[in-house]
Amino acid sequence: WYVAEVGGRIAGFAGIWVVAGEAQLMKIAVKKEVRKQGVGDTLLDFVIGESQGEDAVAITLEVRESNVAAQKFYEHCGFVSQGIRPGYYSDTHEGAVIMKRDYPLEELAELMRYKGCNDVIPVT
Repeated sequence: WYVAEVGGRIAGFAGIWVVAGEAQLMKIAVKKEVRKQGVGDTLLDFVIGESQGEDAVAITLEVRESNVAAQKFYEHCGFVSQGIRPGYYSDTHEGAVIMKRDYPLEELAELMRYKGCNDVIPVT
């Protein structure tokens, strides 16, 4: 779990876990008064970087079907819809949109070099 601060005050948080080369964004939230100021982008970029450090090659998440604003935010950040999980949310039985972002090969190659693997072969 990671916390974002703005002016010494908590502005948002995000949590991920990484299993078998794939990260799962568990939750990301930004206080209303600091939305649209880059806090969400910064948090998401940070957790993606952290997951790459744990050898993840992609990140997935679920978002309520009715939360169009969040879906647009994730699309802006490179996520693509993979389908729907019907009845995912127990409080409303609303479906969840599954979204995924694969990490670009260039980023993965740079990470491998950083970890000491010098046998990275560029693929075009």
